[in-house]
Amino acid sequence: MTGFYEKNYKLYLAVPLVLLFVFLGFVLVWPGVTQGVDLKGGSLLIIDAPKPVDQEQVTDFLSKEFDLVDVSVNTVSSPLGNKIRIQFVESKSIAALKSNLDKAAGLLKDNPQESKQYSLQVLESAKAFVSGTYSPSDKADALFSMASDAYLKANQSFNETIKQKIIQNFNLGSNVAMQSEDINPILGQLFWQGALWVALLGIIFIIIVVFIFFREVIPTLAIVFSALFDALAALAAMAFFHIPLGLATIPTILLVIGYSIDTDILLTTRVLKRKDGTAQERAWDSLITGVTMTSTALVSVIVMAVLSYFAQIEVMFTIAFLLVFGLLADLIGTWLMNAPMLLWYVEKKHKGAAQ
Repeated sequence: MTGFYEKNYKLYLAVPLVLLFVFLGFVLVWPGVTQGVDLKGGSLLIIDAPKPVDQEQVTDFLSKEFDLVDVSVNTVSSPLGNKIRIQFVESKSIAALKSNLDKAAGLLKDNPQESKQYSLQVLESAKAFVSGTYSPSDKADALFSMASDAYLKANQSFNETIKQKIIQNFNLGSNVAMQSEDINPILGQLFWQGALWVALLGIIFIIIVVFIFFREVIPTLAIVFSALFDALAALAAMAFFHIPLGLATIPTILLVIGYSIDTDILLTTRVLKRKDGTAQERAWDSLITGVTMTSTALVSVIVMAVLSYFAQIEVMFTIAFLLVFGLLADLIGTWLMNAPMLLWYVEKKHKGAAQ
């Protein structure tokens, strides 16, 4: 196997090239990567169901029964239970309550009378979800306080209504638990902007540090391309398995990039800095070390994924699941893409020096 990189090593580039287009298709065309509720804002409901439920049936039911904006449903079945994951940006009726409440808050100091009218609209509309008593003669600040409380209760009641109607429609029984999470769209947008800046700055600093260390453009670009290939593989896995982009998955992708940089620097350092043997032999020695490292990491991550799956620790399982794909992609990106590019560069460099 020492001849792995001896003759037709350039043909290995075909494998990551084909996979690159496949990954791009998953990420950009179908099914695409979606933002999670913590980035896009909105509501997330996770219902523990006693039996599997068809995802499309739940989606159709919600679309007909409720005024939800941008609703998505994922159903997960496991030996330890079934989950119905419902995510939506907002309910139009609840959003109308929030809009009037915000107007009431903005006018409370400067125009109490107008603020009072908006608070009354909130209280009146909230009757569709919760009961309550109030008097139009109450002071503006008192009405605003009651309107705020009514909005919160209406939002909770709306989520509970979704749960109860799903239980009734799909005959899930009475002992069904639900988790709910709400993120303000503005806060979600700030999270998303922050995540983009972190990713962008991380890539820029990686390029700078690697270039300073090797002082050569092509090896630096090869390392960066390999890292981006691994990140794209993780994103493709997220798209294919309907895992939303969120505050747990973004650090995981950065972790995949970091690991990729580690193995790529191992390869590049041995091929460019060491002088024993040929470049192909040094690349092969690096492959043995790198595959051993990655295999050890893969076993650890797979164990973490299995344990978190049966323990139903969703965040940990998602992280481990994506790391598996990232590490598998690193084997391809480092040894079938970066290594051939690096050896091709060394070969051209030596030919140029010989002339």
